[in-house]
Amino acid sequence: HGLTESVALCLNKARMDRNRDIEAGNLLHELRRRRGLSPEEVPHAMRLVGIEVRNIPSSRTIRRVEAGVVPQVRHQFGLAAFYERPLVAIWTPARRRVVA
Repeated sequence: HGLTESVALCLNKARMDRNRDIEAGNLLHELRRRRGLSPEEVPHAMRLVGIEVRNIPSSRTIRRVEAGVVPQVRHQFGLAAFYERPLVAIWTPARRRVVA
């Protein structure tokens, strides 16, 4: 790839947006802040309320999700359960199937 091709790939929104959901990230950030938790505290809080361990994302993943990256489906279910929201209330069905 030449520099021009690389820049074109980065600017191609259809390719970049496939694994992103900024609205979901903003919502999850707000829900976390309402609970007074840092990204590092979320995984521990999820364990305390009984979310299955394999459905608990790391604090790094929490930060990435809040930045708009669509997480693995198991983490989507864990976060939806933790924040007591239906999965489709956070991620739209079209984006829910795309895994980052």
